[in-house]
Amino acid sequence: MNNYIVYMHISPNRKKYIGITSMKFNKRCNAGYKNNEYFTNAINKCGWDNIQHIILYKGLTKEEAENKEIELIAKYKSNQREYGYNIANGGHVHCVSNETKEKISKNNARYWKNKQLSEETKNKIRRKRLGQHQSEEAKMKISKNNAHYNLGKHLSSYQKQRISETHKGIKITEKAKQKRKLTYQKRYPNGFHHTLEAIEKMKIIKSIPVICLETNIIYSSAKEAKRQTNINDTTIGLCCKDIRKTAGGFHWKYYKEQS
Repeated sequence: MNNYIVYMHISPNRKKYIGITSMKFNKRCNAGYKNNEYFTNAINKCGWDNIQHIILYKGLTKEEAENKEIELIAKYKSNQREYGYNIANGGHVHCVSNETKEKISKNNARYWKNKQLSEETKNKIRRKRLGQHQSEEAKMKISKNNAHYNLGKHLSSYQKQRISETHKGIKITEKAKQKRKLTYQKRYPNGFHHTLEAIEKMKIIKSIPVICLETNIIYSSAKEAKRQTNINDTTIGLCCKDIRKTAGGFHWKYYKEQS
């Protein structure tokens, strides 16, 4: 749909903010920029009426608007504090500046510092998980991750001694061995290796784009969001599945392309 516009705000000190929207321009302006601390401070300091508001392009597709946004932010250097108020480089999958990464990391640290769950919250989580059964694919994935986590780990002499003492005198009967064998055969009928179909499914799941609702920044996957923000990708995934409310103090959703 060709309903995107590219716009620019210019403050009295000539610093610029460049953005895109599919909303009506006045409606977008009235929505504010609460997720951009730098631009919000500038608006409060000099007043909204003292800032120039210019529509640069209109009637663009989403892709065209994003490309123009990237081009103009680079041209005017508006993602650098001395020239403008953009906190990212623009486009569909934004590249967050080191300054923004550091800020998100600090917010994340403050959010989780000395954070304790109430008994009510614990009970809610317990009730939600009660009776849940993981799929075979999920179990295999956890098993693979655990194997990767323990790879190369060395137990201390104390740990080895404790394990040895625990297993001393314990003998596994043939009946128990047979029962264990049947259990594994039932759980993993194709062996312990992932099938090609399962691997492809996991690749698709890992590559689903996610969006931070506060910053409106879209990442190609939860892992990409982790690389750029230092917020745990598993926690982001739980937010996208509505199991958690926030990750790193932010709200997240799976991003679906608008047709």
